[in-house]
Amino acid sequence: MTRTAPLQARLDARGARAECVNTNSLSPTYLNEMGHIRTNFERALGTGFPKDLPLLLFVVAENEKTPEWLELHHRQAASVMNGTVVPLPGEHYLHGTFGQPRQTGPPPDGPANSRTAANASAQLY
Repeated sequence: MTRTAPLQARLDARGARAECVNTNSLSPTYLNEMGHIRTNFERALGTGFPKDLPLLLFVVAENEKTPEWLELHHRQAASVMNGTVVPLPGEHYLHGTFGQPRQTGPPPDGPANSRTAANASAQLY
């Protein structure tokens, strides 16, 4: 592995995130949500999770812009009977840090793999 490999991985992740943002940021649903963001946040103030809802929160371990970010999530997890916080290194958009770029086209094993996955998920229900 070269010294630039970690940097390239971060740049690849940012590129994947930018692709996702560019794909979804002008959708009618997104634009509608942004038109209601202030009132939605105002309505959410003072609300919480149901006590019996298991809560698993993945959160940036060290947020320089919002130092209280991790503690906020610990308080949320403590507000339910079964709450867990998983601090991770990275930036606010952890899915861009740890996620894989979206793949297009058929699954690697072809259409049979899709049917197998669908059958396996159907057996879970």
